[in-house]
Amino acid sequence: MQGVYRQQPSRCSILHLQYEWIASEGRCPHQQGPMVDSKYVNGRIVCPLHSYSFDVNTGFATIRRSAC
Repeated sequence: MQGVYRQQPSRCSILHLQYEWIASEGRCPHQQGPMVDSKYVNGRIVCPLHSYSFDVNTGFATIRRSAC
């Protein structure tokens, strides 16, 4: 099961993958986009606002050309 769960007030986003849970900030540091709508793609959490992505192991941003 994969999903994103939100608890009010939203301070973090939690993704449930098949065998693990991943937590991230509730807002993207780029332009404060809501990470509650983020996706997990190839080891990264991707912000839905401008496609900024973050490595789930390091937490560091992974810059993509498609991001603004």
